[in-house]
Amino acid sequence: MVRRTKYLEWAVDHVGRSEYDLASSGIMPFAEHELPPLEGPIDARAYGALIEAIAAFNQVPDASIVPTLGTSHALFVAMSALLSPGDEVLVESPAYEPLVAIPEQLGAKVVSFERRPEARYLLEPNQVAAKMTDRTKLVVVTNLHNPTGVHTPLEVLGDIAAFCASRGATLLVDEVYAPFAAWPKGVFSASASQLGANVVCVSSLTKCWGAGPHRIGWVIASGTIADTCRAHLMTTLGHLPVGHAARGVHLFKHLDVLSARAEHGLAKKRDLVSDWMTKRQDLAWSAPEHGLFGFAVRTKAPATDDLRARIERGQRDRHVLVVPGSFFGVPQGFRLAWSLPEERLTDALRRLAEVLDRPA
Repeated sequence: MVRRTKYLEWAVDHVGRSEYDLASSGIMPFAEHELPPLEGPIDARAYGALIEAIAAFNQVPDASIVPTLGTSHALFVAMSALLSPGDEVLVESPAYEPLVAIPEQLGAKVVSFERRPEARYLLEPNQVAAKMTDRTKLVVVTNLHNPTGVHTPLEVLGDIAAFCASRGATLLVDEVYAPFAAWPKGVFSASASQLGANVVCVSSLTKCWGAGPHRIGWVIASGTIADTCRAHLMTTLGHLPVGHAARGVHLFKHLDVLSARAEHGLAKKRDLVSDWMTKRQDLAWSAPEHGLFGFAVRTKAPATDDLRARIERGQRDRHVLVVPGSFFGVPQGFRLAWSLPEERLTDALRRLAEVLDRPA
């Protein structure tokens, strides 16, 4: 049986369908005319070229790269390589639902550790250590944290990786949003994969560069873990399409263009949202320093007020949308992104205020 992912099913039905979209958590897709025409071979050579491009970007050996169809696919491939039925997995909370759904699908037992609101949702090694047992095989985190946007420095991830290694466990880092904290100039030097052989990373070009529709993803892993990931691909796909690989190589060649496009106005929009949140006495804001989304929790609303229903009604009536926090385990919270054009953001926030302030 497939473990259905309620958030992704909801997102397909709702996200990207509002005039004032505060839900889309990636840079808006680029138009084809924004890049030069596709060049290079569209044959078997493209697959090797894609591996080389991903490895060069992350500054890791080619042998550690396993290309995938986006980050979601990378998560499934990596967890399939790392887990067996009955294994215990520690997953951060609030959590991006697939981080829980995938190990459950694989027969693992998921145990949550908290990213505490009172600690500004920072990743605290002691919270991980408190939940780890002799049965723990894997610890799973996101960086930037999804849904709060909070950044975790490599030093903190290194402490957790070292503790995991001492207990025979692996640390899996979903770093699809990590480049927002250190915009790469041709290379991404902040990957957690550098922290040790027991660290596995997944990422893609989908969120930071507006390349979501192209599904250029990867796993970074060492030794037998990488080999097992390749075996998974061989069993389920044979190999990725050469057209997909050629497109990926092309995008890596033009990351400078995509980076400049993505960076434009991002900090200004984040500051605009932060100012709006400061004026809302009824919201506790995660105040991310990087990226294009954050998380707010209502502090004065009655527990009986169904925030998801309120948000969906606001999409119908006011044409504005945020992501209900119930999908992350926080019923009175919501994730707000600022990927829409700057000229629409102020009006979008005004409409969101009307949705939140409407009598129940």
